[in-house]
Amino acid sequence: MKSLKHWASNGWVREQTTSPEEIGELLAVVARSHEDCLAPISTDARFQIAYQAALTLGTVLVRACGYRVERESHHYRTLQAIALILGDAYVVDCQFLDECRKKRNELSYCRVGIVTDRDTIDLVAAASRLRDDVARWLAEQHPELLSRATGN
Repeated sequence: MKSLKHWASNGWVREQTTSPEEIGELLAVVARSHEDCLAPISTDARFQIAYQAALTLGTVLVRACGYRVERESHHYRTLQAIALILGDAYVVDCQFLDECRKKRNELSYCRVGIVTDRDTIDLVAAASRLRDDVARWLAEQHPELLSRATGN
């Protein structure tokens, strides 16, 4: 069974502790991105912002587990870690997010207009579901990281 410890032995992640402050800052980025991707801006921009929210949620999960993803294949590994941490129920969502990663890369560096309104709506919905699931997971698995991050 693969785990972040296995990933560390491959050099894909490295151990690094986190803090409630770091998790709080990452969750603030997600909250801002969630609000921004609902704004009346271009479909391309909304897609990129929703993608960033999903990626940041993956980062929250990895950091809460005490790891940091290394630079090589950073986006890919961060998104794949979601299913590794949250479980097999997220395998299909991770496949979807990986397709979004590829589109975001092309959108950011190659051309405009490659995502549809449906692509963006689906990604916003996936990021929203993930946000809720990450919040539940944090509350269950690492409540100590939420104590100061949420001002409690």
